[in-house]
Amino acid sequence: MEKEEGEMQKKDGPWERFLWRIAHRILLIKSDDPTRQIIPALLWKCSYEVAAVSDALKAWETLKGRPHNIDLELTEVELPSIFGFALLTLVMEHVWRRQTLTDGRVR
Repeated sequence: MEKEEGEMQKKDGPWERFLWRIAHRILLIKSDDPTRQIIPALLWKCSYEVAAVSDALKAWETLKGRPHNIDLELTEVELPSIFGFALLTLVMEHVWRRQTLTDGRVR
């Protein structure tokens, strides 16, 4: 049987049912609406829980409100209100450090 384009082969073995599946919680900080809708949908399909906000100030408020409920911040560098690196500095100076990824674009 031939696979359709884009279909991935499932490689789960019989042992996989014994593994714990932990949903990691991601805070997505992205200014443009289409991307802020697409990325969470893709991550949700990979069993991630995603909260998406449009700017760094909203992200900071979310982090302050529930710091231990976020495992990873995924952000872009150029954000409205606060530069992405400034947000990274705030997060790193706080007691509850998290992993933060940026899209790496600097102009």
